[in-house]
Amino acid sequence: MIPQINEAQFHTLKEMVSGTNAFSQIVPDPSKDTPSDLALWEKGEAETQQLVDLGLIVETTEQCKDQISRVFLTTNRLFRVFETTDIAKQMFSDTHRTVQ
Repeated sequence: MIPQINEAQFHTLKEMVSGTNAFSQIVPDPSKDTPSDLALWEKGEAETQQLVDLGLIVETTEQCKDQISRVFLTTNRLFRVFETTDIAKQMFSDTHRTVQ
């Protein structure tokens, strides 16, 4: 089976490579989230994990732990941080190269 990404994943990657090459994602918390929000956050986690598995993004949460700690103090929520890989930058960049 050939792996495929969905439209939301495609748009996330396009936005990442045309912006900061990174994004943060809330960590679902059953004690804080409504059942419907929890389901949405968990779906997002699964879609993000697929992009990690495909090698299009990498998790960089550990490198951002100071910033995440500060955000936690103000929001009482945990976040994960991801960056695009070089292959994602090449695949999803708006810059098209032509062969002469």
